[in-house]
Amino acid sequence: MEIELSEYQANVFTEVENLLKTNGYYGEPLFEDTYVIQKDVVEYVKNNISITGDISTIQSEALNVYNTILGINTIIDTGTLTR
Repeated sequence: MEIELSEYQANVFTEVENLLKTNGYYGEPLFEDTYVIQKDVVEYVKNNISITGDISTIQSEALNVYNTILGINTIIDTGTLTR
């Protein structure tokens, strides 16, 4: 089954691939799982990333996809708590 991506989605997918090659999973290479992960990434991008977007959002979109696919939780700083 072939999945077609828009140009923006394809750019996000390519950036996720770059993150996978560079970072792996917590620094560990992902060679054995590459096809399965790529399939998961392309399906996620197709279903969850808009077909158009600004070039400036590609990296942040890609990082979100990368974290989601690998199950990496991100910590959001909500500021200082006051009492």
